Amino acid sequence: MTRKSDFMDKLSDQMNTWDVQIDKLRAQIEEASTDLKEEYHKTLNKLQEQKTEASEQFKSLRAAGEDTWEELKEKTEKSRNDLKEAFENFTKKIKNKPPSTP
Repeated sequence: MTRKSDFMDKLSDQMNTWDVQIDKLRAQIEEASTDLKEEYHKTLNKLQEQKTEASEQFKSLRAAGEDTWEELKEKTEKSRNDLKEAFENFTKKIKNKPPSTP
């Protein structure tokens, strides 16, 4: 059970980190030029949807018995990796944004 517990702790920490990142990205979007804000908000909304789906998988994984845990863990790990990559790509895009124009 320790392996499951360790994985769940790691995933929980990641979920909390993504919540903080979403707040930071939202603030950065407000500094973007007007024409980019809409695009950035759409992308951020997609990230939030992915995070919500990952959270649901996390809940299922937490409730899973040992017989289904390994299968659900693999699905959750894939979702986590996809979401992590999406966050990294969007963060890079925001950092390289053109300056806001008044």
